[in-house]
Amino acid sequence: MFEILFLIGLIALIGFAARWVFERTRVPEILILLAIGFALGPMGPFSSFSAFDINLQSFRGIAPIIGAVAIVSFVFEAGLQLKVGRILKSLSFSTMFAITSLVLCIGVLAALLHFGFGWNITASLLLATIFGGPSSFAIYSMLPLVRTSNHSRGILYLEGTLSAILISVIAITILRYPGVEAGTMPLLQLVISSFSISFILGLAAGLAILWLLFRFRIRKFGYLLTFSALLMLFFLDFELLGGIGVISIALIGLVIGNSGDVFKLLGITGRFEMDEAAKGFRDEISLFITTFFFVYLGMMARPELLADPSYILLAVTMIVAILFCRCIILLIANMLKISQHNEDLLLAVMIPRDILSATLATFVLLYPGPASFNIEVVIIPIVLSSLVSVAGAGYYERLFQHSFLFKRELDLSDGRKIVLRTITRDDFPKLRQFLNDLVKESALIAFDRYVNPIEESEMGRESLDKINRGDMLMWVGDFNGRIIARAVAQRMEKRERDNVCLSLYVARDFRGVHLGTTLLRMLIEESQRVFKPHSIYLSVYSNNEAAVHLYEKESFRKVGVLPEWGKYEDTYLDEIYMVYDPKGAPAGGPKRKKKKGAS
Repeated sequence: MFEILFLIGLIALIGFAARWVFERTRVPEILILLAIGFALGPMGPFSSFSAFDINLQSFRGIAPIIGAVAIVSFVFEAGLQLKVGRILKSLSFSTMFAITSLVLCIGVLAALLHFGFGWNITASLLLATIFGGPSSFAIYSMLPLVRTSNHSRGILYLEGTLSAILISVIAITILRYPGVEAGTMPLLQLVISSFSISFILGLAAGLAILWLLFRFRIRKFGYLLTFSALLMLFFLDFELLGGIGVISIALIGLVIGNSGDVFKLLGITGRFEMDEAAKGFRDEISLFITTFFFVYLGMMARPELLADPSYILLAVTMIVAILFCRCIILLIANMLKISQHNEDLLLAVMIPRDILSATLATFVLLYPGPASFNIEVVIIPIVLSSLVSVAGAGYYERLFQHSFLFKRELDLSDGRKIVLRTITRDDFPKLRQFLNDLVKESALIAFDRYVNPIEESEMGRESLDKINRGDMLMWVGDFNGRIIARAVAQRMEKRERDNVCLSLYVARDFRGVHLGTTLLRMLIEESQRVFKPHSIYLSVYSNNEAAVHLYEKESFRKVGVLPEWGKYEDTYLDEIYMVYDPKGAPAGGPKRKKKKGAS
């Protein structure tokens, strides 16, 4: 009986180890988890040891329950990530790519299963829906390790987020009302009624939970309390009221994730953000759920079916069909002159189907009938899609490694090595910590108070917009996953657009090892190559003698001072403006002809 406790602890440790291996080798963690699950299963090597004699029937019985918890978690997280204001402002290629890809994949896969492999309509639609879009969990796990532009990251993140919600809604609707073959009006009325119940419940519950979190300033345990309420609401919606369940969960996430816009509509000033500890707890729960399901799938898998040629043919055909659909969409985008250039390759191959597909497949155990199919039908395409995504992303990086993102390894004078690279949207939480560490040490920088999560979000959005427009370079120094430096070159606006402003911050324990000098030289060189500016300038506080000395040594000359301009503790400091001038031109620059009408 208590061997299940040992198994749960073992699964948690396995999940951590698999993630560690994945982050360092990019070997898909699901392969590791499936292999370990197989080893623990009845056909694996550990089955001969009595200590691992696990009752798989009872294990199978709890899988749908854990599956429901997992789907609630994924759909709620997707709702939190879905920023309505941002989508409405840019109903462009990102949104169209996500929705069109989902619809086309479901249609093509369903037709292929029904007409090509002889499946009934219900099972065809269900499996096609389960594999219709990429897993948001996989997208958010893989993309931080892939070097690509923030624009393409945004497209793939949005696709994963929308897919998590839409696929869950469609799949559970098919399972709940399997009479899609009849196509009767009463069935349509039932579906509309269920959707209405879930929508009303989700909207009302979302507003109530948001008000409670905001009113009582619940931060530390906000996620745990909210998640507890979500489980209860899912039961009320799905079991007692006859709704779809995941619709109400998605709406609650949407309301909380867009709290600023919701409060604005209600005439309330404020915005709710969860505590960092709550976010860490959320990540740990997600990791455990992912680990559990793939170990579970490995334990349930039957080797004779995994090696069945017909199953392998089905899986390969499905993956080829998914790639075909994405290539068609990108081809049409090219014809419409909205190509993503070389990043089309990455968009085409980023097709990971994993935890969402696995958890939805377990619901088939609750609804046997026309939608039933073996779990091996799900396992093989999941493995193949992950392999294609990892291999495709690796090939893309080798092919276009110099096209989009700057990346270089630097040797410091004390023997340490860091990676200098372009910032991505995944770096901004770490960047906030880096800036807050500088504030804590009272460093002479523009920031004089801690950056909060709301400011981090706004700062990140504005920076990414400028980077994607080609108006900014922003690099970070990465040392073992920690940001230890930030270097920025930004094109000015309007009449000053031909000039570039530089900004450079370095962590305390990385000063004095020639990192600042190296960063400044590289930033000047890249600014000249990218922006071709008329002038490069920066500003520095007067008592930051080390920085002033560095800039003067690297050919910056003082051109102006704003006296007592910046407040530092209880005094006001002069702000010095310096212009890059390697040739030592006279102050004021070359003489220019005076235009008519100029004073």
